[in-house]
Amino acid sequence: MKKQEAGLLFLSTLLASLSGFINALGILIYSTPVSHFTGNTTNSSIAFVQGEYQVFLRVFSTIIFFLVGGITSGYVLEEKEFNPGKRYGMMLLFIGIALFLNFHFIDIERGFLQVLAFLCGMQNGLFITYKGMTVRMTHITGGLTDMGVYIGNYLRKKHSDVWKIKFLLTLILGFFAGGIVGSMSYFSFGKDSFLLASAGYLSSGFIYFIWRNRGIRRGTLYCNY
Repeated sequence: MKKQEAGLLFLSTLLASLSGFINALGILIYSTPVSHFTGNTTNSSIAFVQGEYQVFLRVFSTIIFFLVGGITSGYVLEEKEFNPGKRYGMMLLFIGIALFLNFHFIDIERGFLQVLAFLCGMQNGLFITYKGMTVRMTHITGGLTDMGVYIGNYLRKKHSDVWKIKFLLTLILGFFAGGIVGSMSYFSFGKDSFLLASAGYLSSGFIYFIWRNRGIRRGTLYCNY
């Protein structure tokens, strides 16, 4: 695996782990996933039919905020193919700062759930494609599907980049590990665990800038901005 791919794998796995961490907190505190929304869409439909309109609005609002987060990433980053520019690092730092500030100034029981969905939507829009491979870091459904296809192609002895299989498997395991750490953190520190998540995103932003700058100096990364 080339240095650029190895560096991107590390960063992506770190972010997948943070998503697993956040999603575990969302389920434990709000009984609502915040990093993927297939189940939330179904739950909002059920709540609407059953006349539980408060539940419907709470869950459906997370879908809207996740969408707005994705729109924000698309507007800021402009392009689908990964290009290691400064904006990625700035957005990671923004997520970390936003988590920290919202934890202190927004009621955890009201409004914070939507903030989490928005930030996860932003994160999920950071790395859209890399060398033709779709990269998602806030859920694993697409990753499982893609990895299955790559493995199937490999078993059929068709051309398949083995590094893509390793890449996706590592992301999935990272998300799983993040869920474990998030659950353990919640049982130990309660809602203060969001501060650990904030520190994680801030650290990932600084790590990104270190990786990016080293890559530029060594000539292994080429950035448009």
